Amino acid sequence: MKNINPYSKTFGKIFISVDGGGTKTEFCIFNSVTGEYSSAFYSGSNYKNDDNREGKMDIAAQFMKTLKDENITFDDLGGVVFGLSGVDSEKDLEYYRELIFGTGIDPEKVIICNDCEYTLRGLVDGDGIAVVCGTGGITYGICDGKPYRTAGWGMPYSDLGCGTWIGGEIIKEAIQRLDEGLGDDDPVIGIVKRFRTDDAPLQWTLNELDVPTVASAAFDAIKLAEAGDATCQEIVLEAAFHIAGYIRTTFTKMNFKGDTLKIVYAGGVNKSPYFRGLLEPIVQKMLGRTKIEWIVPTETAARSGINYIMREKSR
Repeated sequence: MKNINPYSKTFGKIFISVDGGGTKTEFCIFNSVTGEYSSAFYSGSNYKNDDNREGKMDIAAQFMKTLKDENITFDDLGGVVFGLSGVDSEKDLEYYRELIFGTGIDPEKVIICNDCEYTLRGLVDGDGIAVVCGTGGITYGICDGKPYRTAGWGMPYSDLGCGTWIGGEIIKEAIQRLDEGLGDDDPVIGIVKRFRTDDAPLQWTLNELDVPTVASAAFDAIKLAEAGDATCQEIVLEAAFHIAGYIRTTFTKMNFKGDTLKIVYAGGVNKSPYFRGLLEPIVQKMLGRTKIEWIVPTETAARSGINYIMREKSR
């Protein structure tokens, strides 16, 4: 039986939204004729991360593999938006442009932006703030059409409070406890014992972990904090204050005059109700009487990004 291209009758009607994070990248594909969604997943695509996992592809290779696997041509595409955690400067933007445009796609069909802008524009058509707290941490605001950014410049001097920061604080505490002679029954050491190898002290191994692995320890730390561990509670609360401070800085720069400030959550850490429960009252106190509408996405950032690319390419 002849292989039939399922998109052959939908020329220019396939839209792709790419959520390129430090740990994971999702390609969300939308057929605007059939209304069908599908997704492809890869490892992180932030070129700044020290991540040398076998088989890791850059964003352009991920893109081309997705098109091949889904039997999509460039002509089938109505638009593609890349929301990438590594877009922090014009130099970064040029790096990704060279990669993505090198595939041969028409640049007019493409939007490349920081993942925080991408998250906000996918869920809010107007003024608001997106707060990303995942592998990294950044806040991004739009007010009267102008962008305002705080943090997201990378660890260890920025992105305080993000998953990598939380994981790093847990690892520092674990190393101290290992040096004190505590064992695997210690709750903090229990978080990191899965990284142990047979040929080296755990302390050395912990010092050699890559960024995505360090960030992964944050989720166990949050669970332990929620269970009542005092050390983890202290670390996670400090993280919430750091992220709240970034929101306050962005809000101050925006000079927002609207009735209700919309704040969109994004990133793995922000998926935790426990973390959000710490963050929201801190932010409200910092912003005073400003009314806040907190938006917890019900879909992935990649799927919400379809709204952004379709809106922009239909104007």
